Formats: sequence, C-alpha cells, structure tokens
Amino acid sequence: PRALGASTVRWTLPIPDGSRDEGGWILISHVDRQVLDSITDLGLTRSPLVRTIIAALILVIAGLGAYGLRDLRRRNYVMSEIAARDALTGICNRGEFDRRLKGALAHARRYKRAMALLVIDLNDFKAVNDSIGHAAGDKILRHVARTLQDNLRISDVVGRVGGDEFAVVLREIDSGSDAIAVVELLRERLKDTIPVAGNWVPISASVGGATFPEDATDIDPLFEAADKAMYEDKQRKRSRG
Repeated sequence: PRALGASTVRWTLPIPDGSRDEGGWILISHVDRQVLDSITDLGLTRSPLVRTIIAALILVIAGLGAYGLRDLRRRNYVMSEIAARDALTGICNRGEFDRRLKGALAHARRYKRAMALLVIDLNDFKAVNDSIGHAAGDKILRHVARTLQDNLRISDVVGRVGGDEFAVVLREIDSGSDAIAVVELLRERLKDTIPVAGNWVPISASVGGATFPEDATDIDPLFEAADKAMYEDKQRKRSRG
C-alpha cells in the first residue's frame, strides 16, 4: 500500500453491543497522512457515536480514493489502446506494430523459434482514390484490415504501416514454408471485388515475406527482405498485365 501512497493508521473503537471490550481497527487510506491523523485524533476524543461516524467517513473517503485510482487506471489503459491503434482501421499503427515486432523477434531469439514478417501493398490504390474519392479508399483499407485479421491467427500481429501498406508478424512458425503458405493465402483472399460508392471495385495486393532466422536476423534486414519480395510480386503482376 505504501508504494501507492497509502496511509495506515491503527486505533480502536468500542464494540457496538455495549461491551467494555474494544475492537481493533486498521485503516488503510489514500487520504493524506496528516489529514488522516487529524481526523482520527479528533475521533479519539469524542463519544463512541461520533468516533463511529468518523470511522465510517474515513472508510467512505478511502473507498472513493480507491475508486478514483481504478478509474484513472482504466482511463490510462483506454488512452494507451487508442494511441496504439490506427484510427481508420482499428489495427496496430506503425509505432505499435514496430514494438510488437521487436518483442516477437526477441521471443524467437530466446526460444530458438522461427518467425516471419510479411508486407502487403495494395495494387493501383492511388487510382481508386483519384477516381472515386478518399472515402471509397478508406472503405477499401478497412476491408483489407478485416480480411487480414480474419485469415490470421489471434497470436499474429496485423498493422497498417503506411497509407495503403500493411504488415504482419507471424509468430512461432515451424519453417519458411509456413510463411510461403500464408503469403499465397493472403494474395488469394485479397483479390476481390467489393461494392464502393455504388460501384463494384476490383482490389488486389502484392505480398512479400521474410523469415527469421532464414532470411534475416534483425528488424531492418527483415523489412528489406520482405519489401524486396513484395516488389518482385508487384513486378510479376505488372508484367502479366
């Protein structure tokens, strides 16, 4: 309790049944110690009824203080969650994604496990924004975020790391072939036609991935390798027309 700034006071009150014996009280409060001392000193010089009322008031004040601390912690938690989320899609923003990627990499190193980083870039997204507006583009981005979440494990991390760029951390995979399978799955699931602003808009994405420790052993090289694989996928799509 002292670590939370609590004050502790020990004193006694008569037992309500009229017995001459007294019951011991230990009060732990978030009220300032000097204020608590002045209240309890006043109570010890008054009648049993007044002392009982003062004790009840102290308990009420202490309870309100504890409630206030819980409410403050809850609000701090909500604010930290808001700060970690992309405002448009609700998935991790770039800062939170980088933090979780760093944690996943540290875990993989410690337990000698494989993991993968995937990067996803929407094809011809600028043309959609220019032709039917940014509101339509926002709807597509939300659709992509939901598709990624629906096709990945709860333990995986999905983030929006740029305007139309997304990234995924695949935690604890068995080998690079697992990452390849997920890359192929996402390419297929992100190839879709969705209703936007009264039109049916075709969407697709280029996806690339890199694994730890097979392709790279640190964050920047992982991103570089995954980006390279993604751009190779984009070039293949362009060459096929």
